[in-house]
Amino acid sequence: VEREKLELELENEREKMRKESHDKHLQTATEDINDAEEENDNPSGYFMSFAKYMAKGVKKKINSVVNSVEQLFEDDYGTQLMHPPDPRPLSEEERQAVLLMQAFCPSQSTPDPLVGTCLAQGFSRCLSTAPPVLTKSGVVQGNLARLPCSGMERYLKQNVVRNVVFKNAEEYHTVIARVPKVSLEDLENALADQILEESVLITFIQWWTKYSRIDVRGTTMSGPTLKEMIRFYGSSSYCDIENKASSQSTEKRIVIALKSFLFYVEKDSLLSKEPQLPLPESVLPYELGQKVGASYLSDSSLRHWFSPVPMEIWAEFISHHSAMNDAKP
Repeated sequence: VEREKLELELENEREKMRKESHDKHLQTATEDINDAEEENDNPSGYFMSFAKYMAKGVKKKINSVVNSVEQLFEDDYGTQLMHPPDPRPLSEEERQAVLLMQAFCPSQSTPDPLVGTCLAQGFSRCLSTAPPVLTKSGVVQGNLARLPCSGMERYLKQNVVRNVVFKNAEEYHTVIARVPKVSLEDLENALADQILEESVLITFIQWWTKYSRIDVRGTTMSGPTLKEMIRFYGSSSYCDIENKASSQSTEKRIVIALKSFLFYVEKDSLLSKEPQLPLPESVLPYELGQKVGASYLSDSSLRHWFSPVPMEIWAEFISHHSAMNDAKP
């Protein structure tokens, strides 16, 4: 009995020593990773991030390459706004890129995380630029690319990673290349450099009301700035190029600044029952408002963009309108 008791104590002591040694190595690895992450501008930080990934282990398997069209279509229109369907299957170039990126994402195979850290430190000495990433517009460095984020990627034309490519190599994009998600700042820069089609503007306004529910602070701060930047091609059915100071002609198309509109026609109001009545230039055209939808225009996230047109403003406008001066019906 005493012998068994002594052997048990020795075994417990050995187990305690092994645990202390493992904890010490893990603490050392973690400290090295934290030191590297403080130098975000240093390319070696990318491999230190990889070391962190190796130390933690892979909790989720990398998805196999998608061989057919994604079945992502949803009946809920709001879901499609936040998660735009991308039915195009992977091209051969994208398929090869996914296989290459997957090759950089092995499963953890070493019992000691310090080994992965040391390997990453060695590779980092040879790294001079950020890891490459395949985007819709071509191959760019990881720090210049952007990952999809709640449908915001729909409005960026450059350096956005396709969702299907990202899903097939998540560890490469998030751990090794450390590609950031699309941000509101990226959205502002993108909208400042383009003129939206009317259909895209409608989708954007509808999407904005949905996105504002998950980023209240961000949309509250960026909302007024975004509205100032947005320009779109208006329809000739509600635009008069000669009378709109905020409009300009581009290749016989009418470009309108969204900031020129302060009001909209409220549902069930007197003006909505008579859509042919003239409206002030500061009122969103009734036809466009109908396409956006009354439920979206009245959403709280757009209260700094538009408000229902007060009847006194319309009465002041119509009293000086040519239809009244010329006694036309």
